[in-house]
Amino acid sequence: MNDIFLCVLTFMAEFVSALPVRTVQVVGIPGPPLIVHSDASWNDADDTRLGRIVADPVSGLATGDTMILTPEVVTSWYLRTQQIAVAES
Repeated sequence: MNDIFLCVLTFMAEFVSALPVRTVQVVGIPGPPLIVHSDASWNDADDTRLGRIVADPVSGLATGDTMILTPEVVTSWYLRTQQIAVAES
């Protein structure tokens, strides 16, 4: 694992730990879903950008961020003709 992946994993761990505890209903009428939106822009100039918004309609908490993906991250992906789908997921 390189420093970039460790940084991303650390961010995700801190992000998840900052969210309030949420009870997930297994049976019955489900509550409103957690809303996650991601978007990416891709070009050949090593300027791949990623943005995310996460909103919890129960708590009213919403957060978002944006980042530039480094060439090291992008080159670690399996080669595809369309890489933007990988960035957005």
